Amino acid sequence: MTGLLVEWKTKNAKETCKKGEFLGRKIPPGVILALEGDLGSGKTTFIQGVGKGLEVTDLEEVRSPTFTLIQEHLGKFPFCHVDLYRISWDEIKNLGLEEYWKTSLGNSQNQWVIAIEWAQKIKEILNKEQEENLLIIKFETLSFQERKISILGNRKWKKIFKKS
Repeated sequence: MTGLLVEWKTKNAKETCKKGEFLGRKIPPGVILALEGDLGSGKTTFIQGVGKGLEVTDLEEVRSPTFTLIQEHLGKFPFCHVDLYRISWDEIKNLGLEEYWKTSLGNSQNQWVIAIEWAQKIKEILNKEQEENLLIIKFETLSFQERKISILGNRKWKKIFKKS
């Protein structure tokens, strides 16, 4: 069952990035980060922080993959960053996203951390099979700089956020 795990308010992009870094340091491989929010609400900034927390070696390459759609990065765990903003449902079905989490569901040494911007477009794909590994991260713009970040997920994730 999915419920609210934590809600953060950040005052600027630096704080949003720091919250992502906190999460990146805490999450295990196999997690799917489903990011939802309007354009400019802080999703990519947060993912840059996640990349830092995951010790991504090409940190400057962690940016919006809007035109490449999927970027893969090396770090503590393999990290996949997906941006679905510009594509249709028919195109999404042919991307092969399921292959990333199928690999992550097994006991493979190559379990991914998967971050998906505009994840609300793929609710049909993110089904009960992924629920155990899913964190839904919702972004709300409060002002020009301020953001509200709500993280929802299975109760098993609560321990991650005790000291946030």
